[in-house]
Amino acid sequence: MRSAVVIAREAGAGRQLVGYVNGEASLDGATLKTALSSALPDYMMPARIMVLDRLPLTPNGKIDRKALPAPDQLAASAEHVAPRTPTEAKLAAIWADLLRQPDIGVTDNFFELGGDSLIAVQLVSRIKRDLGQDLPLNKLFEMTTVETMAAALTPEIEVDKRSDDIAAMLDMLKEVELADE
Repeated sequence: MRSAVVIAREAGAGRQLVGYVNGEASLDGATLKTALSSALPDYMMPARIMVLDRLPLTPNGKIDRKALPAPDQLAASAEHVAPRTPTEAKLAAIWADLLRQPDIGVTDNFFELGGDSLIAVQLVSRIKRDLGQDLPLNKLFEMTTVETMAAALTPEIEVDKRSDDIAAMLDMLKEVELADE
């Protein structure tokens, strides 16, 4: 890596840090993020790191921050994976609304798409309201994809549905009167 710059950019529902580096062609943003995660606190970690052939310069030889390319909106996962279950679809819709992103994949990372601690609180609230599930805020930081959240919520939804079915059956049995014969 020869030079680097980090700037705050509008993304999703707010601003996020985006890092720009230039250097060898073998550099990759995910590897750099992993290396930086041991040295930087979470709030200083760029949500995205873009590797460029060269950083744009002003006539004075300084980095031209205005000429830096905007990161693409959905680059969290290498390929888009659409929701496969009703729970994943509902979670993706909630994410899309909160993050102001048009198309959320199940492997996209909440924080790389512009999510932050304030939006995380809103997400937990929306999951409670729209799905009727409690997701502790600290779990959200462990389950950062739609896929992992849905997997954690789905068993509880299925158990609740079975409980409702059993309760309805018991109510029906109470109404049935059998002859003594």
